[in-house]
Amino acid sequence: MNLPPRPLLPKHVAERWGCSERTVRNMIRAGRLKHFRLGGRLLRIPLSAVE
Repeated sequence: MNLPPRPLLPKHVAERWGCSERTVRNMIRAGRLKHFRLGGRLLRIPLSAVE
């Protein structure tokens, strides 16, 4: 059974890209990085938006 890839936390995106978590959050805030929220607060970034 193939499951879709799990979405990433801002922290994990920052580690992949070699930048700060603040930079990732700023990109989300500016609308330059696709994301969604779980439970109203938890940010998640689809793997497709990172690659």
